[in-house]
Amino acid sequence: MRRSEGLLLSADSLCRKLVSSVGIFISGLTLTLIDFPRKAERLAVPPQLVNKLAYGYVIMTVLYLIALSMLYFYSIVRSTHERNLAVLRRRAGTGTAT
Repeated sequence: MRRSEGLLLSADSLCRKLVSSVGIFISGLTLTLIDFPRKAERLAVPPQLVNKLAYGYVIMTVLYLIALSMLYFYSIVRSTHERNLAVLRRRAGTGTAT
């Protein structure tokens, strides 16, 4: 029997790093797109820029809610799970890759 715990842990670590780096990239891109000043002092940022940040936050919140609502359409019950497992067992027994 082949063990693949290391592969699973590596995949988990890679996914976490990808999500983190994409978040940092999007944050930096957002700040660049609205021309946010570098090394800005607190309370010295023009209100228009703060408004642009708020609009971006609202848009991202809507996108997150849309993604979250997609989970509503994902349903799995025990019978579907058992049927999927039976198909996988049958494929493993026949050596079929598809």
